[in-house]
Amino acid sequence: MDESRKNVTRRGYNLENINLWEDEINRLYLLVRRQINFAIHNSVILKQLNITLKECQDYIILIGSIEKISDIFVEVAKNEVKINKLSTYTKNYLNASYKNILRAYEMAFRSIFTKDFALPNEALKKVDEIKISTGALKKEKLEEDVKRRLYLVIYNLHSTTNFIKEIAEIGLDIF
Repeated sequence: MDESRKNVTRRGYNLENINLWEDEINRLYLLVRRQINFAIHNSVILKQLNITLKECQDYIILIGSIEKISDIFVEVAKNEVKINKLSTYTKNYLNASYKNILRAYEMAFRSIFTKDFALPNEALKKVDEIKISTGALKKEKLEEDVKRRLYLVIYNLHSTTNFIKEIAEIGLDIF
């Protein structure tokens, strides 16, 4: 099998896994949403779970944000798989952005369950430090399709930061 054929096979396999992952996240989102709605309409369940209506509302916003983030990263992954021939600078730039977004997400998410007041503030600060820009990438000499996909990836990464802020704000509201 020639090298280009191996690459397509590997990419097809990755896209298949990405689609499976998205389906699982969507199923989990619907399950949790149904359970929370059931608890909201049944005060006995609320008492058994020892949660308030406010917490239910926060959990609905939380799972909605997580589901939207997963949808965004599915789109990012689909575009990334189809992008080739990026410079080392661009690859490093994207990798640094991914790491910062993941770190901010982890802090925001953890803040809700640990009730650590510093974590949502750190997450918000980290999100503000993430400068996802196309300025430096304009110097890249890329084919139009690759450039379009790269800009979609950057736009989606920027959108992710908005949902991380929502999660961090839930962490702040707990106090």
